[in-house]
Amino acid sequence: MNELLGVGIDDQHQLVFASQTAQEMVQDPTLRDQALNNSREQFKNAGDVVSIGHQMLVEAKEEITQKNDTQSSAVDEALTRLFGNQEGLSRLMDAMANYIYDYHNRPTA
Repeated sequence: MNELLGVGIDDQHQLVFASQTAQEMVQDPTLRDQALNNSREQFKNAGDVVSIGHQMLVEAKEEITQKNDTQSSAVDEALTRLFGNQEGLSRLMDAMANYIYDYHNRPTA
């Protein structure tokens, strides 16, 4: 995560940021339906996971900023850096897409 988000945000906050965003993406009904009705590749490449993921990253940043003004500039820098690194952003979105797909396609007891 340091490689993608840079310095200025401690490991705990980086994990909270990524985890919170992924959890919100799991709850999105559009992503749920797409994960359940498509192959993993279709979900990742033709679905809305990237656009919704981008939107939720920005929303998570705004929420974190409101909760913790001391991290605000670091979060701004991290998102600027993340959105400026298309390869890194693509890797993050790929990991989140895998997580959401696996979550919705997990075996139920």
